[in-house]
Amino acid sequence: MPVVAESRFLDDFLAGIAASAAGEEFHDPFHFIGVAEYGGEQPVVLPSQDCVPGEEDPVDVLRQAEALFDAVTFSAGMAKDGLLPFCNIYSSFAQRAYDNIIHDVCISRLNVVLCLDRAGLVGEDGPTHHGAFDLAYLRPIPNLTVCSPIDEQELRHLMYTAQLPDKGPFVIRYPRGRGSNPDWECEMHEIPVGHGRCLKEGTDVALLTLGPIGITAIEAVKQAEKEHPGLSVAHYDMRFLRPLDDRLLTEIAAKFRRIITVEDGVRRGGFGTAVLEWMADHGATCRITRLGLPDEFVEHGSLPELHHLCGIDKEGIMRALTN
Repeated sequence: MPVVAESRFLDDFLAGIAASAAGEEFHDPFHFIGVAEYGGEQPVVLPSQDCVPGEEDPVDVLRQAEALFDAVTFSAGMAKDGLLPFCNIYSSFAQRAYDNIIHDVCISRLNVVLCLDRAGLVGEDGPTHHGAFDLAYLRPIPNLTVCSPIDEQELRHLMYTAQLPDKGPFVIRYPRGRGSNPDWECEMHEIPVGHGRCLKEGTDVALLTLGPIGITAIEAVKQAEKEHPGLSVAHYDMRFLRPLDDRLLTEIAAKFRRIITVEDGVRRGGFGTAVLEWMADHGATCRITRLGLPDEFVEHGSLPELHHLCGIDKEGIMRALTN
């Protein structure tokens, strides 16, 4: 995956938070607040509403220092009082707050934005920190929107979308590390909830991706079509796990006999399973191949090594496309 040294998903998240705190683009910045579950090595410093231009004030972020369940319930309480919390939690650690997400946020359909950092494989930190399970464990929860941006611009647009009125509980998952888009600083706009998009038209096989793994898939499609003249791959960036894009899936089911799904999360119960269930429920007879993390705990290693071992690197996706 191509990377840009100056761009990280976390940088973009913080930039979006700063824009909202400064009242630049968000719907109602005076009701906005950030919640961080980790202690961090440095304070998160954001412009506040009353600061002099050019100065900074750290009052916009409240830290909950590893108390994951408290961070979620704390956010729910603020949402109940009319604030708009953006609660930033590591994907793997959000497992500890599962009950709080259901009981304190989703049952009451509160406007809490859960930003799951380090979603997917994280590299050398190993199985305790891989964000492998969030897609599978969040997918069944009613009232919850779950999405994953393909790049930093999409992250900004989804953050903007999540804070619009009456969006309810909203999960945005994004990975650790650097992104792929050097022009990530863009004006934010709304993405309709549950709407994916077609990145490339094709006729032979439909490749459905969720999140930044789609960048790897773009490169795999280019290489596969170059090495296999006549192969025509359609690539869809689904954006949302919940709700799925019924319109787009109906189109895909009608046009293709072969579908491949790719996700940076466990295969069992995740994005690919959701597509499989949708096709079964709608009577589609497509042949579906699911690429994702295996049914085992993935050990530590570099991201390229782990993606290769799990079959979700460029080579693995090419192999699925040409098999």
